[in-house]
Amino acid sequence: MKINNTNDTIKKFSTKDDFTIYEGDWGKPYGARFEVWFKPDNGGKEVKLLEKNYIIEGWMR
Repeated sequence: MKINNTNDTIKKFSTKDDFTIYEGDWGKPYGARFEVWFKPDNGGKEVKLLEKNYIIEGWMR
């Protein structure tokens, strides 16, 4: 997702997109970490904005 912020102010961004993890088995949860990174267009250093750990329960069809 590309976000433009041309006036260098602090803004809250969000998305209505979601995703599903299609792996694992019911009854066998495992840990997963999700990270959000900022990658500047000017080639500067990438910065991790946040990380959150979750327990993922498997998906069975």
